[in-house]
Amino acid sequence: MRCYNGVMSGKPRAVIDTNVLFEGVTQRGGACGLLVDAWLAGLFSPYVSDSLCYEYFDVLARKLSSRRFSEVEILVDELLEHATFCEQHFIWRPIASDAGDDHVVSCAINASAILVTWNTKDFRTAAQLLGVPVTRPPEFLRLLLGVED
Repeated sequence: MRCYNGVMSGKPRAVIDTNVLFEGVTQRGGACGLLVDAWLAGLFSPYVSDSLCYEYFDVLARKLSSRRFSEVEILVDELLEHATFCEQHFIWRPIASDAGDDHVVSCAINASAILVTWNTKDFRTAAQLLGVPVTRPPEFLRLLLGVED
């Protein structure tokens, strides 16, 4: 079943970029912290791929002290228990302005999901050429709450 703009007749589907997850699990405030809370509460359907999961843990392990990493690792494990694994039937490369982000685009396309990121300009080509809906965390939260701009 396909969806339009990441929304089916129910909860929105979303792929959360690593920059959003990092901020959400390390700062627990603001839009990203609320997005992590919404993920845990089941307010949207999060999708991940193997490569995205590896990236989550790689970035956290490199940027945090070992003590801090062990604290947030538990939360990320819990988040991933609430996520749906997205099989990569098709891979679009190169499409993102940063080649390291192509796997995020592939996950969003294969999951028919909204890509939530702070770096929307890095995904402009994916949005324009492939129709991937790309949004920032505050806008995604407004979508979850049903608030119009």
